[in-house]
Amino acid sequence: VLAESKEDIRPPLGLFDWDGDRQSEIGLFNSSTGSALVLSSTSQASSQVDLAAVRGDIPLHTDYDGDGVTDLVIYRPNTQTWFVYIMKNNGLIESNETIKFGESSEQVPFIGDYDGDGKADLILFTDGDVPSFYVRTTSVPAEDGSYVHRVGNTYDDDDKIPFVGDFFGNGTLDLGIFSIDRYSSYVIRSINESRDLYRNIEYQADDILLVGDFDGDGVSDLGFRRPSEHLWILNSSIRERSGNQDQIRITFGLDADDIPIIADYDGDGIDDIAVRRSSEGMQFILNSSGQPGPSGDGIQRIPFGDETNLIPIAAPISIKMKMLAEQQ
Repeated sequence: VLAESKEDIRPPLGLFDWDGDRQSEIGLFNSSTGSALVLSSTSQASSQVDLAAVRGDIPLHTDYDGDGVTDLVIYRPNTQTWFVYIMKNNGLIESNETIKFGESSEQVPFIGDYDGDGKADLILFTDGDVPSFYVRTTSVPAEDGSYVHRVGNTYDDDDKIPFVGDFFGNGTLDLGIFSIDRYSSYVIRSINESRDLYRNIEYQADDILLVGDFDGDGVSDLGFRRPSEHLWILNSSIRERSGNQDQIRITFGLDADDIPIIADYDGDGIDDIAVRRSSEGMQFILNSSGQPGPSGDGIQRIPFGDETNLIPIAAPISIKMKMLAEQQ
C-alpha cells in the first residue's frame, strides 16, 4: 500500500499559504488603514500589504487564479464591489481586479471554487422568503446564459446561518444553510451533486458555526465553538461514514472573547483548532499533527498584531461582519 505524500493530499479549503509550504500564514486586516498584516509560517517575518480598502470592507482569502498561492479579496458591501488582489509567493501584489457583483449591502459574501475549474467564484447569500445563494462563476453558464447561478432553499425559519465548504469531497464548494430554529438541520447543495445532505447538529445560543477539515480526509466538517464553556464541538465526516455519531469535544481557548481562526498551521492536511486573543495580541494554535511545539504541550503561542481592532482573516464570516459593524 502506497501512502499519500504531503503533495498528494488536497490542502484544506481555508489554507492561507503565501510561500508554498502548505502551512497557513497568520493574516490580520486593519480596517482603519485598509491594509493586511501577514506573519509568514516559514520565515516568521511579518509584512504589510496596502489594499484599496475602507472602513466597512470585508476581508476574504482564496486561491483566486488557481496557482497555489493564496490571494486577498476585499468585498465592499455598500457598493457591492469586489477587489481581488492576485499575490506572488513572496507576498507582493502581482495584479488586481475590480468586479461589480451584488444587489444589497445586507448580502453575506463567500468565495471559493463552485464550478470546479480550479479558480475561485464570488458568492453572496441573501436572506428572505426564499433564502438564496448567488454565485458568479468563471466557466459554467447558468440557464439564462449568464454566469450568475441562483441556488435557493425553501426554509422559512427566521434564524439561519449560511456557510460553504466541500462536503462531498469532490474539490468543489458546496452551499449550506444552518437552521437555528430547527436546532439542527443544515442543507448542502453542490453544482456536481444532485442530492442534498441533512444533519442534526447540537447548538446553543452563543455557539459560533465553524467549517473545516478536522480529520484530514479532504471533506469539510461542521462544528461549533461554545465561548461560554471554552468548548469546541466538531463533527467528523469519517465518523459519520462509519456510523459513529459521537462528536469530538475539545476545551481550548480559555477566554470567552477568543476568536476562532481555524486553518492548517502545521501542514499535516488537517485544520487546527486555533484562536486569536485580541486583548493580548496573541494567537494560540493546537497542533493537530501532535508536534510538541516550543512549550512541549502541542500548543503554538504566537504574538502578532498588538491592536485590538485587527480582524483575523481566517475568522468565520459572522465574526468578521460583527467586528466590522462594531467599528463603524
